[in-house]
Amino acid sequence: MEKEKIFSILDCIINFKYDINKLKKMANILPWDSDSDIYVVNRNLLKSILEKFLIENIDFHEIEEWANLIECREDIGYTEPLLQEIIHELISKIDQL
Repeated sequence: MEKEKIFSILDCIINFKYDINKLKKMANILPWDSDSDIYVVNRNLLKSILEKFLIENIDFHEIEEWANLIECREDIGYTEPLLQEIIHELISKIDQL
């Protein structure tokens, strides 16, 4: 699959552009292995995504599913390790709710 197509799909997933079921279907067509980061998450991007969750009243279960879609992907990079830890914490904290 072309990197541009992968980037486009990852952009939809990371930015929660569709309902979670459509995002899961999109993620299922992506290859898991990658030699490089195709999409990079920075602090501002993660902040805007978290704000979207609050503004749109997205269900905790959907947030957990979203975080699971992106947590261990080899084609997603982070500008700082803390951002990846935040994604991981979203999953573990929501499980405790």
